[in-house]
Formats: sequence, structure tokens, C-alpha cells
Amino acid sequence: MDFSVAFSLLQEGLTNGAVYSLIALALVLVFAVTRVILVQAGEFVSYGALTIYTLQNGQTPMTLWFMVTACACAGIAEVIRLVRARSAAAKYRRPLLAWFAAPAAVAGIAMALPKSGLPMALQVVLTLAIVVPLGTALYRLVYQPVAHASILVLLIN
Repeated sequence: MDFSVAFSLLQEGLTNGAVYSLIALALVLVFAVTRVILVQAGEFVSYGALTIYTLQNGQTPMTLWFMVTACACAGIAEVIRLVRARSAAAKYRRPLLAWFAAPAAVAGIAMALPKSGLPMALQVVLTLAIVVPLGTALYRLVYQPVAHASILVLLIN
């Protein structure tokens, strides 16, 4: 084993260790505050890895369509909530932009960019633009409705 292989293995080990320590820190912080174990943190790591892997292979990631669908469903739920609350028309602007226009813009940009030969920094930014809205949409659809439920329901969920 020469120096370049040892350095590469050391760098990969440090990177993996940093990722795992950040995930562990997130689990501990969420458990310390809510007393509920955050199992879902692994989902977003998986979504991010699958998305960047697909982009590196020159394909459109399927997580893009999952993000668009989840945001659209969350937007519909938010509009229904506003209609039931008989909110003023001006209050509809923000949910429409956040839940419909922004994901559509990300999807348009992702479809317009050439997939092969995309710089790594742009792949990372595009991956974050796809995966981060998933957290907000899933929170709005899944976790917000059961926020005041018992701990047992939260653990099962």
C-alpha cells in the first residue's frame, strides 16, 4: 500500500465518520428535546445518496418526482386548511409559492440541465434542492397531524 491509497482510505474514513457523527448528533438532539427517537433521519441520508448517485450516472433522479408530488400534496393540505379557516386571499400567496412554484422551478431546472458532465458542486446543490423540501413536505403531511398524539403513536409512526 502506497501513500496515495492510505491517504484515500483515511479521507474516506474521516468523511464517513463525520457523516455518522452528524446523524448521531441529530438523533441525540431530537431525542433529548422530544423524547422520541428520530428514525427518519436515515431516510434523508438515503434520499440524498440515491439522488446524487443518479445525477452522477447522467439520469433524472426519481426523488425529484417524489419531491414534486409530496410538495403538491402538502400544498393542497395547506390550501384546504386556509379555506376551512376562511383566511383572506392574501394568505394564499405564500403557500402557493412555497408548495407549488418552488418545487416546479427545481423540477424545471433539474430537467433543463444536462445530466452528463454536470460539475460536482452543482450536483450537490441540485441534490439539496431536491431532498430538503422533502423534509418539510413530509413533516406537513405526516408529523404535523399527529403532533399532539401520545408518545406511543409517535413511536409507531
